[in-house]
Amino acid sequence: MKVPRPDASAVSLLVANAITIGIALVQGWSLAVLMWVYWGQSIIIGFFSFFRILSLRQFSADGFRINDRTVSRSPTTWRGTPGGGPTSAR
Repeated sequence: MKVPRPDASAVSLLVANAITIGIALVQGWSLAVLMWVYWGQSIIIGFFSFFRILSLRQFSADGFRINDRTVSRSPTTWRGTPGGGPTSAR
């Protein structure tokens, strides 16, 4: 059985989070400060994801299911499922 390679973006996110937690522990950050850092990280990820979604040229819903139902190949589905994640596509 072939073991899948971990996604580079997921690995870099885990490493960045581990570094952030390490710095927070060493410097004695409060939970509020740490949450602001993670909030900022979410904003940055969302910014780049937004432009990645806009740059999609091809979208396929083949084999994709939401709530155990197949999804249509409509622009609504295209906009509502970046990267194939579960959303409220109708």
